[in-house]
Amino acid sequence: MKVPQIWLAVLRIVVGAWFLKTVWTKLTVEFVWGVVPYLAVSPRFLGFQPKRVAEFANGNPVDWYKQFLEGTVLPHAQLFANLQAYGEAAVGLTLLLGFCIGLTALVGLFLTLNYGLATQWMSFGQQGFHVLLITSMIIFLGARAMDELRSAGISCAAHHLDDHIPRGARGACGGAGWPDPPEGVAEQPTLAQYHHSLHRLSALAALCRYRFSSHFSHQSLNPRDVCPPEWSH
Repeated sequence: MKVPQIWLAVLRIVVGAWFLKTVWTKLTVEFVWGVVPYLAVSPRFLGFQPKRVAEFANGNPVDWYKQFLEGTVLPHAQLFANLQAYGEAAVGLTLLLGFCIGLTALVGLFLTLNYGLATQWMSFGQQGFHVLLITSMIIFLGARAMDELRSAGISCAAHHLDDHIPRGARGACGGAGWPDPPEGVAEQPTLAQYHHSLHRLSALAALCRYRFSSHFSHQSLNPRDVCPPEWSH
């Protein structure tokens, strides 16, 4: 794991822990038929949340959001209390585990935007805190988007490589596989081992040069004829 990825993971864990605190502050353990335990929204939070929403709406300068709080959230306070509590718990848990980060960051961004709109007028501290949360969610989304772009890049490069492999070589690849490397030359990593690397395309180029040069060394086939020209440098 590279240094930027380590710090991104630290940020993800810290933000996830903040959201996961809802398990202790808004949820409680109850039992189905007195036997099966499950997490339910605590009666304390169900009673507290409407008062807090009314406080957020009172004096809120964002008129359309004030109308939303008073006209939609307050009449259905119990529903929104459940959505808030379970939503925070889900975001916190998945951020801590690093699971489904893209969807989690979207849900977290929706929650933090609402929290920011509700509280931004109350103090500079509220503004700054929720700006940091919103920024963190955007960072997680951006990191996930970059992962998807890298995956798309390696897929396109693999298809491009396949287009440049001679038919005879494709049969060898699909059958007995690649030959052993020459004596004294260490085995090179496979493309799958590079899949999660930040240097996927350069790894693909190196793999291409090594495999084809060793496989066709007994023939008068130049590796430059196999690999795309831009990968031969």
